Amino acid sequence: MADIEITGVPERSAQNDDLFWGIGSDDQLYRISDMRYVVYPAGGDTGQVLVKASTDDSDVEWADMGIESTPSTATMVSKSLRQGSLIRTISYHSGWAATAHGPEGGALYEVVSKGTHDTVRGYSTVDEVLDHTLNNGNVALFIPDSGLLNVKQAGARGNGVDDDSAAIQGASDFSYMNSLGGLYIPKGSYVCSDIKIYSRQTYKGDGYQQTNLISDGDAPVLISANWSGYNGASPQGHCQIKSLRVTGQNSASNTNEIGILIRDYYSTIESVWVVDCGSHGIRFDHKNQSGSTTGGTLVENRIRDIECFSNYGDGISYGDDDNNALTDAHFDNIIVNTKSGSSNYGINIGSSAGCQINQVHIYGTPVLDGMRLANCFNTNVDGIYIENATRYSLSILKFQKHLNASNLSLGAEGGVGLIVQSGGAASNDVANITNVNYINRSSTLTGVAISSSGSEVRVVNLTTQTAGGTVSDSSGDNISILSDIDYRDGEQTISFDNDKFNVALAYKKEVATSGPQSVDFVVRIPSTFEGAIGNLNICLRSFWSGGIRVQYSAILTVLTKDTGDSPTVLLSPILSTASEFTSLPSVSTSATGPGDITVTLSFEASNTDARGVVGLTMANV
Repeated sequence: MADIEITGVPERSAQNDDLFWGIGSDDQLYRISDMRYVVYPAGGDTGQVLVKASTDDSDVEWADMGIESTPSTATMVSKSLRQGSLIRTISYHSGWAATAHGPEGGALYEVVSKGTHDTVRGYSTVDEVLDHTLNNGNVALFIPDSGLLNVKQAGARGNGVDDDSAAIQGASDFSYMNSLGGLYIPKGSYVCSDIKIYSRQTYKGDGYQQTNLISDGDAPVLISANWSGYNGASPQGHCQIKSLRVTGQNSASNTNEIGILIRDYYSTIESVWVVDCGSHGIRFDHKNQSGSTTGGTLVENRIRDIECFSNYGDGISYGDDDNNALTDAHFDNIIVNTKSGSSNYGINIGSSAGCQINQVHIYGTPVLDGMRLANCFNTNVDGIYIENATRYSLSILKFQKHLNASNLSLGAEGGVGLIVQSGGAASNDVANITNVNYINRSSTLTGVAISSSGSEVRVVNLTTQTAGGTVSDSSGDNISILSDIDYRDGEQTISFDNDKFNVALAYKKEVATSGPQSVDFVVRIPSTFEGAIGNLNICLRSFWSGGIRVQYSAILTVLTKDTGDSPTVLLSPILSTASEFTSLPSVSTSATGPGDITVTLSFEASNTDARGVVGLTMANV
């Protein structure tokens, strides 16, 4: 007869430190006196097993199994079992023989006295969820498998009908109080809410398409136990939620229905889908239920591979402004679909100091901002695609020291693509904004709005596809840099509210037909007896051959006079061939200054197949 190996990690008996139990490779349970041993069935005697050392065929001994099987937890509780015996339930609930799925939640128990239960557990109340009081007063002490505690061994059904809150909460409490690793929530739909979860515990499903936690009330579905002080819990870090889905009741009146509410540090939410909650999809809070802040910082949380769909609050809400506790977080691979008409942000990070935010896609139409980052301090943002927002596509507020934001695709119907505002705490604050693409086509978009007194904002590699993009600066005396600008889809302009920019206006218009051309652009000169100067370029190519038809460059100067007087407009050619034009370029204005001055450029090319662009960049002087 072949050896039968003990699988897994044998567990020490609670009654006798010299005895261990384990499951053999024949799926039978054996109780043996040494973990080194290999076991044989003992001559058909089910009450005993033959234990033989694998290295010495002559070394044998006998051990009493003391195993009894029973169909369910209810039948086990009805028995009067002697202390020291082992009993296995085939299923947690009765009636499984008549179901398609068969038995679920079966477990192994050791029968002990009530006093032994209190000593082993460290508490005096039998939870009747994992441990059970038997008919004769003894206690069936649950013996956990290696790994995470299966919630079905606590009585969770996962059928989408019965309320599993008590079972899952009991399992969560048991795992925490007995220093287990956390909960395994297998495939199923679990109706539940207000499940308190703990630090240093893992809550893992079979994937967001397999494990679904369905809200049954106006309360968070999963919530840190320390938020309310439940069970004396405090933030201790390392709570992990993985591979599951949370589904709300899709009701705007459920203002307390947050999918996941965490108050912890060094914690992870990974591969999770949160949908249809009445409040936020995922919320990290630095305060507890009474509004008190934690004694320490809640740093280094990880939120990755997340999908938040159609929640009435924010897709992800990470702390309030100025909390200085929830910092240094990592956000990676996140998709948010905001619910139309709700007063929400796609993502709202209250204290983004030290945060690393990468690969985010936000769509829908949030009433507020697509993504809002406050209290930025050495914050890095990369790979953000925000399709639309009512107010700001991306708002960066109260930044200090250094902020880097790159590879941004932003849209905001009638709003602002990107707003940058410094905290004003230091004179050497620098924001680097690189590789920005504005994607709206249906309305005028303010591309970049800057309000950063005493700070430096650098915007490099900016592309617009909108019907009119602008950059505005209302900050006063900051030094800002804008370079490498590209405009698509016809007439585009970018202008600035403040003369401290080193570029006052950038403009492009495509010229696609022959005949007289007239191009209007607006130069903003804020004061009297000031002006703007820049380069005007016309480049036209043959529609058929691609050869150069017109190449023209000139210096354009616009100077204001007293209020109400017409400004002086001068065009001084640098490169020009008169034969290329039927009518040479000229400029004129009917405006009065200072303020927005409309300047009209007129010309007509000689060739009838000419097409190309007019480009202009200007600086205030």
